[in-house]
Amino acid sequence: MSTAFDIVAGPTFRPGRRAELERGRPYVFEPLVAPSSSAKLTLLTLRGQGRSYDVYHAMLGNTPVVAKICDPWLAAGEQQLDRRRNGSASANGATNEEGEEEDDDADAAVPDRRAAMEREARLYTALQGLQGSVVPRFYGLWRGTCPSKSPYRPDYELLVMAVEDVGESLQAKVRDWAQAKEYADAIRAAYDKLHTAGIVHNDVNLCNIMVSGPRLSLVDFEGALRTGEAEFEDALKAEQGMLAQVTA
Repeated sequence: MSTAFDIVAGPTFRPGRRAELERGRPYVFEPLVAPSSSAKLTLLTLRGQGRSYDVYHAMLGNTPVVAKICDPWLAAGEQQLDRRRNGSASANGATNEEGEEEDDDADAAVPDRRAAMEREARLYTALQGLQGSVVPRFYGLWRGTCPSKSPYRPDYELLVMAVEDVGESLQAKVRDWAQAKEYADAIRAAYDKLHTAGIVHNDVNLCNIMVSGPRLSLVDFEGALRTGEAEFEDALKAEQGMLAQVTA
């Protein structure tokens, strides 16, 4: 497997909250968890935004995928976004341009955000037998350093994960669980398979259930637990109880 991997902002790319990438310029990333043998990911249009990441339609070689982009530093606190863009964030967390004291909470939390993305990637890998059915096919997680437009933070880390495009979220189709009754059997079946594989999703939410034709898939495993981990049994009971309630 190659250690060099190019990520390119395509002609339709528009910057989200996390990535200040120049169109057409290749950025070299290194694989963290990367089963794919492709050597290039092209980011296309912004699909959505989560609490700590932007989501893009993308192409991995010739394969259409969804790319999840996280800046671990920004993810530690969204207030850091304005500081970077207006040039007030210092590189060492000491003082900003106006001489105001900065805290270093975001810098301290960077390893946690990176670990969360790596954890999700490895959970996808552990669920290889369910990829393509209950969960998306997982193509890889890469890390790179990108230049910032702010002189106070000259470069920043980006984590990029690519998974199969599995349609739109159930949240986009229905307003609440009461309107999702036609999907109840498929939802229960998907979570049953996940639990049988020794995983608790730990975030039962309409936005984490994706629908494409007759197929229903589960996404976003950052907070998931594996069998044997602390709190797994309690989380499993809680998740099963919630599913029984919302799919009744």
